[in-house]
Amino acid sequence: MFNPRWPHTFYLVAEYLDENGIPVTDENGDPCEPTPPAPTPTEALDENGLPLTDENGDPISVQPSEETPSESPAEEGSGSEGSSEETEAAEEEPSEPSKPAVLVVEYDAKWNPRKGADGKFVTREMTDVPWGYRTATGGMKTAGEVIVADYKISCPMLLTEIPTGSVLIMTDYTHTFRVKVVKMTTYNWGTNLWVDNIKN
Repeated sequence: MFNPRWPHTFYLVAEYLDENGIPVTDENGDPCEPTPPAPTPTEALDENGLPLTDENGDPISVQPSEETPSESPAEEGSGSEGSSEETEAAEEEPSEPSKPAVLVVEYDAKWNPRKGADGKFVTREMTDVPWGYRTATGGMKTAGEVIVADYKISCPMLLTEIPTGSVLIMTDYTHTFRVKVVKMTTYNWGTNLWVDNIKN
């Protein structure tokens, strides 16, 4: 769906909820993944299944990821050393952020929104949505309303509502940056988004 009007891409940052259904945010108030709970220490046992104690007679506790004295070292040539190195390398690789899909209207060869025989828009789900700059000013007016935002951008018609305060990761010709949605308006040709640059 490349269109010179929308040469860049953005994606929506997933919103995570805690056990109470409340959105999880970081120290800046931006959506983030919840911190996994710390593993519960367990009681260390010897080879006979008896609790291990320290010199004071107190039980020894270990984290689930730690090796206990009852565990025997891997035998040489078993191939476990290579597996361990691969596991460590996999743990060091950063995970890709979750990208929720949004419903985008398809366009025909003349860049008119497509409709099916039933009169409904032809759509597809996208995670990376094309967009283009429209203005960069502190005050923008639409439908008699003054909207204060860093940027106004346009993109294909979105049928998924992006709530105010949602975080987008936007990439243009020179850099990738985070923005927070101030307002979204969908009209008969596409969608406009007003966004603020997140500076922290």
